[in-house]
This record gives sequence, structure tokens and C-alpha cells, in this order.
Amino acid sequence: MNSLQKIIIISLCCFGIPSAEVAAQWSNMSSGISDGITSICTPSPDTAYAVSTAFANGGKIIATKNGVNWNQQFASPDYLLTVYFRSSNLGWAGGGILPGGIILKTIDGGNKWDTMTTSLFQIYSIHFINDTLGWAIGNDATQGSCYIYHSTDGGLNWSQQFSGFDYLRNIHFTSPLIGYAAGDNGRIFKTIDGGLNWQLLSTGVVFHFSDVEFVSDSIGWAVGSYVTGGCYHTTDGGASWNAQNLPFSTPLRSVSFVSPNTGWICGENGKVLMTTNAGTNWTAQNVPVTIHLNSIHLSDPGNGYAAGESGSIIKYENSTSAIHETTFYAIEAFPIPTSGELFISAPENFLNNYFSISDCSGRIVFKGQLTGNNNRIDISLLANGIYFLKSDMQTNARLKIIKN
Repeated sequence: MNSLQKIIIISLCCFGIPSAEVAAQWSNMSSGISDGITSICTPSPDTAYAVSTAFANGGKIIATKNGVNWNQQFASPDYLLTVYFRSSNLGWAGGGILPGGIILKTIDGGNKWDTMTTSLFQIYSIHFINDTLGWAIGNDATQGSCYIYHSTDGGLNWSQQFSGFDYLRNIHFTSPLIGYAAGDNGRIFKTIDGGLNWQLLSTGVVFHFSDVEFVSDSIGWAVGSYVTGGCYHTTDGGASWNAQNLPFSTPLRSVSFVSPNTGWICGENGKVLMTTNAGTNWTAQNVPVTIHLNSIHLSDPGNGYAAGESGSIIKYENSTSAIHETTFYAIEAFPIPTSGELFISAPENFLNNYFSISDCSGRIVFKGQLTGNNNRIDISLLANGIYFLKSDMQTNARLKIIKN
């Protein structure tokens, strides 16, 4: 077979509509450090990485490989402000001492961290859409300027794509072409050409956005604060943003969605909120801390972490205890084999609902909406391996995809 061909093997499987009793809880973890944790990333339920910053101690990288024990992997004289992993082994971390910046990379789960560059401004956020294409945000405190950098070789080299005023805090891409960057004074930028050009979106607010997350090219959330906190939602690719109703006004710092409906946000004073309907309603979570939480990340609907001041890390676990509904519907995927395009056929009952593709570690690599009988997916950028397709209506049944 030509090496460009991808074989998609679909196992016999059905999707249903579940009704479940759920037991969810947040619990304290021992991180082994007392420095403030600035960012956390969990590529799989039992694997997570966090970075910290302390004025006297610089930055540290810590990790857990079993979901219980945390160990220090790396120490730097530079502050570390962001960490991002594409898999349990491949990840990047960034930060720096103002005005300089640093980006680190590991390919072996943090056993070794290599310095990619120290020639950028202080790095606030890193995001890779695949193993080679990535973007980073830098800020220059002495000039009050922001920068967007781009890498096409996995972070070895970086080129500047954009510069402007007001800090940018977070960057998120949904495809190699479409991405968003959010920051101070209500500024959210969008690109539709891989960062060659960036358009300033109209948010209508003066919020200092600290985080932005999109589950598709058009559906996303941005959180932050301006005296009080807030969460803003768009369903049209950032053309319009609407404030969502929250049960409190605490400043917010981080957002994480695992599907178009289910997500979490965290902020000051140990506040964590969860939604299961895209933010129409947000419910306060019972968490065992009251410190400021800087970062939250969920690998799937049942597993995740939040972290913040004084080395605090809390872990989320959600176990489904019973499934009562047994009405099933078939979803088909074709053709077999494929050279890069996969089509999903769904019954009418499933139309306008969402699906995702995840790898074996549980990391979601694609999200989409079932809009008809031939939902097209471009899988050409996915690495070879086993993937699973599941519907947002049923998280307990999956279609297995093997890509060669």
C-alpha cells in the first residue's frame, strides 16, 4: 500500500443516549513544591505537567505519571509561565525573566528538557496544532508590547508574525489556519491564514482576558477580569461575544472545555465552575482550597487538574455509576481505506450534536458537529496510530480508528 494511504478500520459499535448517576469530586494533591503554579496540562488522565514561578527560585517543572505522585523534572533561573503537551511525551514550556523569554521542549515525557530559544520576549502561552506547527505569545514589559511567534519545525526555530500594544495572555488554534489570541483591554485577535494576518475582533468590553479556548473554528470562550470576573462566549467565530451568567463575580484565570457542552473555569479564592450546556448555566464546584487558582485543564469529562498559589494542585475525578438508557443508533464512518478524508454518516437523531476524535491517551485531537449524512473530516495531519470517535450524546461507546 502507498505510504500516503491511511487505513481506517471501524469496529462494530453503537451509540446511545445515556442517563447516568455521576459521582464527581475534587481532592487535594501534594505537589512537592511551595512556589506558585502558573500553568498545568494533562494529556491523559494519569499524566500531567505543571510549571511554577517564584521571585527567588525561578521556575520549576513538575509532573505526575500515575495521577498521584508528583516529582520535579526541571529547575530554571527563568520564570516558567506556560506548559503545553500534545501527548504524554511531547511537550513545551515557556517563560523568562523580563524582558527576555525562553522556550523548552521534551520528547520523552520530561526526562530531558532542551532549550529551544532564549531570543524571544517573555513567553506567556504556547499552542501546537500538530507535532510541528505551533505558536507562542511573548510580552515586553519595558515597552508594553506583545508578540506572536510561529514555529514550523516543532519549536526548534521561531519567527515573529505579529506585534502590537497591550499584553496578550493566551493563544489557541483550532486548525493550521484558524487561531485566536486574547489579552488585555478586551483585545481578541483572529487569524484565518495561519498567523500571516491577524484581525482585531470587536468584543465590546474592556476585560483583561487571561485565557481563550475554542472547541471548533466558531465556538469558543474567553475568561478574565476587570475588577470583577466574567466569561464570554461566541458561536460565530468571534464576530460577536456574549457575557454568560455566573453565580459569582470572582476574577477568572483559566478555562478548559472537553466538548462543545462540557467545560470548567477557575479563578481567585479557589473558585471553580462547571457547565454541561455550553455555559448557559454554570455551577459552582466544591473544591478543597481557597487559594487563587491560575490554571485548569481536563483531559476528558472525568479527569483533570487545577493549580495555583503555594504549589496547590487539586484533582478532578468523575465516575459514572449507572447507565439506564439502552436505545442505540448506528454511526458509520467511510471510506475504507482513505487517503486523508473520513466521512461520518449519522441518523437524524444525532444531527446537530457533536463528536470528537481522541488518541489512546484520551487527548482530543478533533472536534466537530454532525450536520448531515456526510460529515467530512481531514485526518491527513494526524500521526499514525489508533484513535477513537465518539458522540457527545454517548461517551461510553466509541468507534475505533486505526490510521497507517
